[in-house]
Amino acid sequence: MYESEIELYAPAKVNLHLEVLYKRQDGYHNIRSVFIAVSLFDRIVIRSLKEEDKCTVAGNCGVINGVNLAVKAYNLFKQAAGINNGVSILLEKNIPKGAGLGGGSSDAASVIKGLNRLFNTGLPLEVQQDIASEVGSDVPFFLNGTAAFIEGTGCIIKSLIPRLDFTILLINPGAHISTKEAFSKLDKTVYGEDNLLTKEVLCDTYFNKPVKDWDFFNTFYPILKTEHKELKEVERSIDSVRPDFSGISGSGSTFFCIFSDIERAYNAFVYLKKLYGFVKLCKPLEVQPKAILKLGESEAT
Repeated sequence: MYESEIELYAPAKVNLHLEVLYKRQDGYHNIRSVFIAVSLFDRIVIRSLKEEDKCTVAGNCGVINGVNLAVKAYNLFKQAAGINNGVSILLEKNIPKGAGLGGGSSDAASVIKGLNRLFNTGLPLEVQQDIASEVGSDVPFFLNGTAAFIEGTGCIIKSLIPRLDFTILLINPGAHISTKEAFSKLDKTVYGEDNLLTKEVLCDTYFNKPVKDWDFFNTFYPILKTEHKELKEVERSIDSVRPDFSGISGSGSTFFCIFSDIERAYNAFVYLKKLYGFVKLCKPLEVQPKAILKLGESEAT
């Protein structure tokens, strides 16, 4: 039996720009990136249990490489908050796995936020971010805000005012690309020598340039399309619908097309939907979705 529950919607992210600078002595990589959250969501329901120190996960989430980030977030939160409350987590995945859209990271961030609200532990954002950093490098972004300039290992975050003047089309050909494997292949090449786009240039580009004039890029992509031939075919299909800007998110394999005109975006959606199983029309988010907390017969948002 459960006593109370909270429902959350965990958004996907798109890397408009992703520059891997170099590998650090601790084995992590410094990056420079522009993240935006988009209107593609996993649904998460966290229920408090009478049993202590218990966390069960149900749904269509599965486990990647033996790790479930939602469980990892629960264990770290419980330790930081000094609680022993048990929970069940229902995780309904709509964000594809291993696709560069940060679904697992977003789910973990939602678990941290949800537990903090569900048990009224009152952990400040700084503490939640510390927990998130231990879970994974992309997780802190999803705790607050919907657009950001990211640097370091992913935990240095400068929130940006989100642009809402475009529509995003996501296309995934079904390839699962391991982030660890992508970094490993990147480390065998020469990269990050020039640090082409500074923080100031990236922010100015995002805010002030028309989408068609963006010069964002992804350090991973030249390697990815060599290793995964199907990505070249997706690239050709995207070129045929002539987006204002396009790229690949994270370490792949999801492409994004950006259109300033929603009718052109819809026409591209109809065409590409005939070619690929996963094609979604999205908008950039202005704010994070609200959580719904249910306590007995009462409900609050």
